[in-house]
Amino acid sequence: MNYRWNVNDLKNLYAPTCDYESIKTPYGWCRHRDLPKYGRYKMAIFGNSWTANHAKLFVQECGYKAKSLLQGAAWGCEPLLVSADTDTCRANFTTFVERIKKEKPDYAFHITREVSIGRGFPPNVTTFDQDPTYQTMKGQTLKLIENIKYKLYIVHAIPSVQPGSISKIAEWVKNGTDPMVVQRALLRPHGFEMARKRYEQLVKDCNGKCILIDYTSIFYNNVTKIYEYYDKKGFSYWTADQHFSPHGIEHIRHVWTGVCEQL
Repeated sequence: MNYRWNVNDLKNLYAPTCDYESIKTPYGWCRHRDLPKYGRYKMAIFGNSWTANHAKLFVQECGYKAKSLLQGAAWGCEPLLVSADTDTCRANFTTFVERIKKEKPDYAFHITREVSIGRGFPPNVTTFDQDPTYQTMKGQTLKLIENIKYKLYIVHAIPSVQPGSISKIAEWVKNGTDPMVVQRALLRPHGFEMARKRYEQLVKDCNGKCILIDYTSIFYNNVTKIYEYYDKKGFSYWTADQHFSPHGIEHIRHVWTGVCEQL
């Protein structure tokens, strides 16, 4: 099953209810159809590939409250920071604001795997007021919330995985490898702690319009003090492309059930 989820990962990023502006990729922009006629809110979900990864789940759990739903997913780029020095990410940085400004949703959801906002402070910088990364994030967020009527929900940062380790889980479990050795081998140390600090500061500076959605309580084991990314049977919650597997999507489903019920 882990292998099957990995090889079908790109296929699973397509949302069957979305009319894509580009038919060649699950990335870019699309608008969901077949929403219930009694939906009340204009909604938008946007971010990097995690948005596409979450899209079917979001429609299933939140779609009944949406009268319209716009989706924007940029491969490898973060909406709040030009996370890669490429023309694509620079263009997307502007496009996210433009599309939200045009859409003017009631609720928007920033669904993004942390790529670069976890970088450390530059030399001689010790506060967020001095931190260029945070100031860019803050400026971008303020532009976004100007055009969001109620709330911007932001998926909080958690550790990503080491892509090459996913395919080894089944063998490690079969061989009786210590589970903590396996769990540690899966984790990608990439500064997610700093990303969390920046997101948390962002909520403080967001004029009351931002809310964090945090998966930590689902994956973090307070006894072992580690994020656990596969279950006792060896089924992985992640794919090698650093998305949630279908098993992982079901593992986080109740979080979105709760978020959507509160809208």
